[in-house]
Parts: sequence; structure tokens; C-alpha cells
Amino acid sequence: MRVLFSALLLAGYQLVFSQIPKQSDIVGVYNFNSNVDDESGKNYNGILGGSPSLTTDRFGNSNSAYLLDGVDDFIYFGNESLSEFTTNSNGGINESFSISVWAKSTNPNESSFLALGESLGLYTGMITRMGSNISFNSSNDGFSTSSSGKHNDGLWHSYVFVWDYSVQKRYLYIDGDLAGTKNYTRTNVFSIKNYGLSFGKERYGDTSNINYNGSVDDIKFWKTALNSSEVASLYSYDNSPSPPPGFVGVAYEGFDYTYRATLDGESGGYGFSGGWQNTTGDVPNQTHYVLDPSQSETGGFNPSLIAPMTYTGLYTSGLYVGDTNSATNIRKTDFINLSSTLNNGIYYVQFLVQFDGNNTASGDNYFILKEDDTEKLVISRQLNSASNINIHMGKASDSSSSSDLVDSGKSLITKTAQLIIIQIDNSNNTTKLWVDPNYTSFDYSNPPSEDASLNYSFNFNRIQLVSDNDNFAYNGTLFDEIYIINRTNSAPTNISLSPSSVNENVATGTTIGALSTTDSDSGDTHTYTLVSGTGDTDNTSFTISGANLLTNTALDYETKNSYSILVQTSDSASATYTKTFTISITDVDEDSDGDGITNNLDNCPSTANSDQLDTDGDGVGNVCDNAPTVANANQLDTDGDGEGDVIDTDDDGDGVPDTNDAFPLDPTESTDTDGDGVGDSADPDLDNDGVLDTVDNCLYTPNTDQLDTDSDGIGNVCDSDDDGDGFSDEVEITCGSDPLLASSKPLDTDNDGIANCIDTDDDNDGYLDTDETTCGSDPLDATSKPIDTDNDGIANCIDTDDDNDSYLDENDAFPLDATEWLDTDADGTGNNADTDDDGDGQLDTDEIACGSDPLLASSMSLDSDGDTIPDCVDTDDDNDGVLDTNDAFPLDASEWTDTDADGIGNNADTDDDNDGFTDLDELACDSDPLDRFNKPADQDNDLIPDCVDSDRDGDGYLNSEDVFPDDADEWEDTDGDGLGNNFEVDDDNDGYLDTNDAFPLDPNEWADTDNDGIGDNADPDDNNDGFEDDKIFTSGVLTPGSGGLEDTWKIINIEQYPTNRVAVYDKNGNVVFTSANYKNNWRGTYKNSANPLPAGSYYYVIDLNNGQDQIKGWLYLTY
Repeated sequence: MRVLFSALLLAGYQLVFSQIPKQSDIVGVYNFNSNVDDESGKNYNGILGGSPSLTTDRFGNSNSAYLLDGVDDFIYFGNESLSEFTTNSNGGINESFSISVWAKSTNPNESSFLALGESLGLYTGMITRMGSNISFNSSNDGFSTSSSGKHNDGLWHSYVFVWDYSVQKRYLYIDGDLAGTKNYTRTNVFSIKNYGLSFGKERYGDTSNINYNGSVDDIKFWKTALNSSEVASLYSYDNSPSPPPGFVGVAYEGFDYTYRATLDGESGGYGFSGGWQNTTGDVPNQTHYVLDPSQSETGGFNPSLIAPMTYTGLYTSGLYVGDTNSATNIRKTDFINLSSTLNNGIYYVQFLVQFDGNNTASGDNYFILKEDDTEKLVISRQLNSASNINIHMGKASDSSSSSDLVDSGKSLITKTAQLIIIQIDNSNNTTKLWVDPNYTSFDYSNPPSEDASLNYSFNFNRIQLVSDNDNFAYNGTLFDEIYIINRTNSAPTNISLSPSSVNENVATGTTIGALSTTDSDSGDTHTYTLVSGTGDTDNTSFTISGANLLTNTALDYETKNSYSILVQTSDSASATYTKTFTISITDVDEDSDGDGITNNLDNCPSTANSDQLDTDGDGVGNVCDNAPTVANANQLDTDGDGEGDVIDTDDDGDGVPDTNDAFPLDPTESTDTDGDGVGDSADPDLDNDGVLDTVDNCLYTPNTDQLDTDSDGIGNVCDSDDDGDGFSDEVEITCGSDPLLASSKPLDTDNDGIANCIDTDDDNDGYLDTDETTCGSDPLDATSKPIDTDNDGIANCIDTDDDNDSYLDENDAFPLDATEWLDTDADGTGNNADTDDDGDGQLDTDEIACGSDPLLASSMSLDSDGDTIPDCVDTDDDNDGVLDTNDAFPLDASEWTDTDADGIGNNADTDDDNDGFTDLDELACDSDPLDRFNKPADQDNDLIPDCVDSDRDGDGYLNSEDVFPDDADEWEDTDGDGLGNNFEVDDDNDGYLDTNDAFPLDPNEWADTDNDGIGDNADPDDNNDGFEDDKIFTSGVLTPGSGGLEDTWKIINIEQYPTNRVAVYDKNGNVVFTSANYKNNWRGTYKNSANPLPAGSYYYVIDLNNGQDQIKGWLYLTY
């Protein structure tokens, strides 16, 4: 899978991979990044046939290629992409194309590999097959190659198929090398009119059993012919691995490494232009640069693309930049500006360098790291103490101090690529140098011993190539693969666990979920441990194996449904992050009570109840619910009496109802007199006055002084009569006497023990003092009483119902007459005696009988004739003089008779006897309009009497136009013979009965075979089959078994020549079929046997045996 190829295309980059075709030549790109979508931006998406499965690609990336099973798996990329090509009328491609694919086959047998188009006649699709060799077929003119065994070896290989239309030639490349070629002279080579590109079978829709078995990745489709250089570059590009972990930027020329964007020069060329260019976009946080020689300040720097540079373990693009001008030294060349200054961390800078010049002088600085224009570090070639030219590292240009310039001890090797790696560690203030290390085992996290080091740290944002400001560098200095790698460690920032739940009862050692770490350091590795601290409550119940969390004990949901653990992740630099996780235990389907219902669904899991009855709907079944009719999901039962607190009136079971119990949940207490929170049973001073209850004269009311005026043993604070004079302290205070002096008493006129100041009837005469005062009698004289009409003990002056008839005086029209209280019509006569209470003129009895309101003048019963007698009791409602019992319309004064009982009175009815004839017509024709049995003559029964009917016989013809006005069966006599046309059997007298005559009124026509409305005498095609009746038409195609018109060989109108003879010959002149009186029934078999003839062209001869020339031609047989 090549992610970035598509990413660059979609980003709109003009890609120039040395000689790789431009984006405009791309038809489809299929990188199989977990799908078969087209990543070229044209959306020619593929579809999967069968069930191909995702697998790892050649770089080990999961879900990045497809595995086909060799049975029915294939991938089809649709017909839509075919619109990219121009074709001729037969569907042949008139353009060049190329297809590349990476595949890994494991099946030694021949299998279909890649297909485009179809086979049909001379226009043949492309089919490539994989077997002991790989073939490239077009019709039967293909070629094969063994290509040194580069297939069916279980390894990934690159295959590129090229059709060059311009030179009529085909090419096959395997792993970048030309494996075979063949000329092809036909013009119409590939027919693509039905089928687009497919992989894994002969063609889309094919059912052959030669499907491909193996893996496939990175299919690309161009409408151009790739040349050998482009194919080689494509192979190098497609075969490049991923960059080192921590890769943050690269400066390069050519298409370096996985990420590359080269200079797109003028059309047809790929030279340099434009300056060091920042080409971002394909990978986040990565910066890329390309070289521009115009940035050179002085000298004759002449960079160019050179032959491949190689280095063991390090992928190279095969292109690099340098100066091959042997005649010119150069000074200060190009520089690379980074997007930001790199500091406060650990960085590696590495590159390949090669000296191809012959000059052996030393002192050249060929690689410089700068911060802006300030030099920080140089890599140079210098003479060492033994006069050998070695590679050195120094703090600044031309430094000779041993502390500023160090020898790597590695010699400069001309005409050979050498790998330079520099480490800048700003945390430890060191800089290290490696020359030609073993790159295949080089570990940036734990590098080998360096070749040279400096106690030196610095920041940089620029890379200078070839020379510094002072020294000259010599020709032949070449560069490639410049990387900047960030190895500064960042601590993890989060841990995830997925999933974080597990079923109960799983075996110890079961994996719960996988741990993963969020860490900004791409590619960093992490280890996981259970650690002590907040949240580690249940650490011992679990273990960690690798990145998986495992159970370490039996887990039971009913015992404990969640656990807390503390997990720590550590990265490769021992930086850590700690997080608490809650592990949820999932309740599984158990059935503890054996009632057939699992615990997770059982509303009473410990007591069998298969009916699951739950009256109160609280989730607890009735059989174990302590309050089955009142919802109480918590089942609280304080006194344990089996009755839930929600229905228990005595929760603590102490015999005191909860409503009266100060301590409803404490069976030892029920009251707290002094409200001190201590129940009376345990409180020695109930009123909390400091006097023990055993000596307190007022046990429940605080009285520290214990005062008792009348010495009755009851303290004054709780004694209602402190002086013991018979009047309560409250009354004496109210009436003004002294409650603490027995000789001081309040006035009591009637001596009833109730002081006058509070007595409501001081003279005890039965009337309240206030009432007597109001009504003028003496409240202190029992013989002085107020008037009381109804003797109810309430004086009239204050009585609201003086006559006691249950009607308040204010609402009583007769307040002193107990027999009357209403006078609705205000006529002075009470309703009880009034016969017309509402005065509306209708008697109350009539209104009641008829349903109107006798107390509401606006409510009156219906009175149709307005005689004040409601209809419901009136014998002549419409007052027409006819009693209702004899009146057919008792409420209609204009109608009273309905002879025909049709609901319409005779006065308005146009047909009184309902015999179907209007009264006027009957009167006109002398029949009785009131006698339904007396009707006028009507021969056509249209209810219009003959005497007034304009069409007496009802045949649709007016009497004036009807030759037979009284004969409904006749109205015309075409031949004037006195016999109506309907009676005649041959109206047009052409000799054909009308029943058999298609044109009974046309003596020139009588038949119409094809029912097209044209008589056979005038119709040139009687059966309307598209062929003229007097000509023979022969089909040129026979397709047996198709079920269509061509299922048998058709000779149209042959049946008109029953003495015909037919013969069919093959291309060699051999007779393959003959027939006399041919019936259009031949199915392409040999001489009427069951053996089908092969598909192809056949010559036929037809003799009609009528003196005409024989009919001859070619027939094409297909299946």
C-alpha cells in the first residue's frame, strides 16, 4: 500500500519521479488502504467479488493489501474509467496504456491474473495469467516469460504491462526489469466496449475456475506507455520503506525516500528551478526541500542528477545532486532553510556524501549547520596527524583547536557513498559523529559508540552544502538522503483500555482488553504495570501481560460488579503516565432459583416465580416483595417483620403508630417531651427544667421555682386554677379578677359557673346576648325575648329564613309564608299556585309534557299553527282543517294528500299515481293521472307515451328519419329491397356474409389478417411481420439456446413455398444441414443430429422451386 502516492495526487502536486508520468496520465490508483477506492481523485472506485480479505502489504502494514482465495475472489474496477480512452467503432483502444501491480502468488498452477476488455471476434481483450510463467495475451497472439522464476515463489513482485500503440508493441516488466516484448501489427487490439479493468479472473462476469490465488497491492492504470526508465523509477519508488521513527523533515534532490517532491522543470525536462522549496502537505509536521543552484553566491556550482548511489541498509532513490565540473572549484552553494529553529531536544542529522573528484587537498567544509547566518557545526575533510585525509567535526570553520575540531578516525573514501550521522543533544550539551555506521542495526534510541564527540550544544535552522564563507570546496561533491530526525522524548499523555468490561465467571487469566498509550513520540514503545496509589483497590484481582489486562481471580457479578485498578505506562525513555480504570463486571445469564428465568431477567432471583408477577411494578416480584402493592425497590424493613416500611404503620414495631412516634425507627422510644432529642424512656427530666421528674410538680412543663399558690400539688405553670376559686386563671384574667386570690371572682348573673365576660347568654333565656342587644330585648332579663316567627331560637332580626321554608329571606318572594317562595313571572301569585309560572301563554302542564321549560318564558314548545297549544298536544298542528291523524302532511298547511305515497304531496307531485308517466302526458293521452293501472300506449317503454314520443320504437332514430319507425330492429335499407339491413346477411352484396366480412359495407374488402384496419386486398404486408408478403428474408445470425428470436434459423415467408429445399455448408464446402419444406426449426446441429456445430460462419443455399434463382448467403453461428 502506497499512502503518499495518492496523497500527493489529491493534494494537486505535479509529481516528477525522475521519469514517472504526470498526474494527467493517471486513470486510476488503487492503494487498498482498507478499501478498493480510487485515490487518483477520479472516483473510479472498485468493487469486491467473492470475499477477498484484507492482509498485510510488502512493508508489513496491516489491512493494506487484499488476499484472493483462488476460488471466486476477484476485484473489478468498473467500466467508467474506459471513458478516458478513445476507441474505434468496434471498441478497440486507439491509445497506449500501462498497468502496474504488486502481487504475491502462492499457487503454482495457472490462474487468471489481470484482465481488460473482452474477447469477441478479432477484437480481443488483454488477459495475463500467472503459472509456471507469466503470459501477456491478446487474442491468440500472446507471449510468455519465465523471468528467472520471479513469480509463484511466495514473494512480492512488481509487474508492469505496457501497450505502446504508437509502435504497435507490447512490453512486460518484472521488478523494474524488461522481461519480454513482442510486436503487434493489428490496429484493433483491445476491445474495451463491455468490460473494464479486473484482477483475479478472466474477465468480469466470467465463470471459469482459474481464479488467482495470492495477494495483490498498489494497482495503477495509465493512459500512456511507460518507458523503461519510468518503469525502473516506479519500481524504486514503490519499493521504498517508511522513514525512521521521529522523522520530522527531509531536504533532498530527486525523489528521495518515501516522501519526495522533485523539481518540475520545463515541459519534457526535469531540471532545477525555483530555489530551495518548502513542499509540505503530504505528511503532517514534515518539511521537504529541493535544490536551486541559482542560490549559489559565487563559483561554478553545476548540480546534476548522477548515476545511483547505494548504501547497505539505507534505501536511496537512485538520484542525487552534485557538481561534476572538474575544471571549476566552487564557493558557498545552496542552503536549506528549516521552517523553525530546532532546539531543546535531541536531533539526528544524517546524509550521504560522495567525492568523485581527483583533488586530494584537505580542509574542505562540505556540510554546515547554521542558525540563520551564524555557523554552528561543520563536517569537513582534514589531514590528520598521519597526513591521512579523514572526516572531521568542528565547532566553526577553519578551527584548529583540538577542543573545537575532532577527528572521526574514519578516512575519506573517494567515489564511494559514505553515511554521516550527527547527534545534537541540547539536554546534555553534547554533539556526536558517526561515519559509515552499520545502518541496518543503527538504533536512534540506543546508538552505538560514536566516532567523535564534542561537549557542545546549539540550535540550528539552516543547512549549508559544499562550502562555508571562507574555504573553497572542490568539484565532484555529491549529496543524497538528507534526513532530520527528532528523538526528543515526550512523556505519554494518556492510557486507554478497550474494552474495559468482562463477563462474570470467566476463567482466571482471561483477557479483558488491550491497553494503548497516547504519546506524541511517533513509533515509541511502551510497557504497562499495575502500581500502588490512589485507585489501586483491586490491583491484586488482575495482571498485565504485554499490553493486555487479564483476570487474576474469579469474578462474580452478584458479589462485586466493579473493580478499581491503577495502571502505569512507561515509554522507551522511562517517562511514565498513571491512570485509574474501573473494570465493570457484566452479569451473565444465571438461574439461581431454577425457575427457568436467568438472574439478569428474574425479578426475584433467589425465589422461584416463573410468572414474574410484580403488581406494584417496582422490579421486585410479588413472591419476595415485602410490599407487593406499593413500589419500594429498596425493600427497606426496619423492624424485620416482613412488611416493608412503605406500608408498615409502625416501622420500628414498638406499638406506637409512626404518625405519633417521635422515634419511628427506634423501638425503645416514641416520645420526646422536652424536644431535646432524648426519648422520654431514657430522659430523667422530661421538661428539662433542672428538677428531676421524681419531685417535679409539673412533670411536662418547665418550672424551676415549683410555685403552687393553692397548695394542690400542681405547679402554677400547669394548674388551670391557681387560686382554686372555681374559675380558671384564663377566665379571671379575661374578666379582670385576680387569679391568685380566691376571694376575687368575676360576675356570673345566671350562676351557671360561666362568668358573664365570656358567657354568650347571661340571662340563660335561650337567646344570645348579642342577638338580644341587636333585636332590642334585655340580655340580663330572662323574661325579655325578641320576635321569632318560626320559633327556631333565632330572632327574626338576625334569622336569614324567618318562615323556615329553606329559602333565605333575601331570595324568598314570600319570606313569612312557608308555602310560597317563588314567583317566576312576578304576577303576585306564587308558582305553587300559578298554572303558567313563566307567563308565556302555555300551561306549565303542556310545557312539561312537551319538554320545554315552564319556568323560562323564552323556552316554549313547538306550536306550528301558533294557537298557544303545543303540537305535542294539538290535534291539528298545521290548522289546515284536516286532523293530524288523516293528514299526510300534518305540519304542511299546503299539502294533505299523497296518492302514490312517494313523500311528495299531490299538489306538488308531477306524477301523482307514480306510474312513470307525468300527469300532463297522461292528461294529453287520455289516461287517468291518479290511477297507476290506467296508462297510455308506449311501445318502446321509455315512459314517454307514443302520442308525444319523437322515437316511438326507441331504436335511436327519429320517426322522421326511420325507414321502419315502429320496428326497433330496423331503421336502414341500404340496397332498398324493403328488407332492413339488420335482417340482411350480406349488406354490401360482395358475396361474403356480414358475420365473416371484416368490411361488411365495403364490396371491395372482406379480410384483414393482421387487424391493422387495412384490407388484405390493399395491404402489402398481410401478417404485419415487417416483411413484404411476396419476398423471402433470411436471418444472418443463429444463437441456439438463447431463448430469443435467433434460437432457431429463420427464413421469413418460406412457408409460402412448401416445395422449397435448403442446404448449409461449412467454410470447406461440406454439407452440414439439408431440409425439404424447411420449417424454421434448425438449431445449428450437424445434419439434424444432437451434435452442435462449432461457432463460426456458414454458407447457405435456398431453392424455392418456383423457377426463381436460388438464394445464397452467409450465416454466423454463435453461442
